[in-house]
Amino acid sequence: MRVVLLLIYLCFGYLTLVAQVQFIARVDSTSMWIGDQQNITFTYKAGTYQPAPDFHMINLDTCSFLEIISQTSWLKTQQDNEIKIEKKLRFAIFDEGNFVIPSVFVVAGNDSVSTSDIPIHIKGIEPDSTGLLPIKGIIREKNKWTDYMAWIIAGLVLILSFVLYRYYLYKQKMKAIPPVVVPEKPLLPHEIAIQKLLLLKQSRLWEKGEVKEY
Repeated sequence: MRVVLLLIYLCFGYLTLVAQVQFIARVDSTSMWIGDQQNITFTYKAGTYQPAPDFHMINLDTCSFLEIISQTSWLKTQQDNEIKIEKKLRFAIFDEGNFVIPSVFVVAGNDSVSTSDIPIHIKGIEPDSTGLLPIKGIIREKNKWTDYMAWIIAGLVLILSFVLYRYYLYKQKMKAIPPVVVPEKPLLPHEIAIQKLLLLKQSRLWEKGEVKEY
């Protein structure tokens, strides 16, 4: 009788512990288009007296079809004697078909709780009812003058470079030629005599009493 009571007590204690610890995973939708994105939310609930949880997400890391886009940290909140820890993962799947997001588990002390597997259906892109149109040939545009802008600029640069080079050679050549000195035209004898008479008049020797010299 004591053994039966002990077994009942142990079973009741285990069920109470399981009921008090919850670890749930849920997705926004179990059906999505290929390549679309949605969230999977993990929620852990337990009493404040429970040991600190240790989350094990290795199953998601090794899931080949699941492409994790971003994820949040574990966010902890507390209300009365209950704590809630939540994490969100944004994911995408790039294959068409039916898949199962595997369960993950959390360890709290000597006990562990797992989430349930989540089946998800990935829909492919339906083809247009009109069908695919044939491939069109290449349509060539009419040439515009702007299409030759690079050639025009290159030509102008070459012409300008040639003009500047010729100008440089011309300046160097002009520096090498000595200036032409035009010889003065010799004065005629009567022109020399007139110049000397003007100088004599300008000297005004008579005012100085040098009348004889004048």
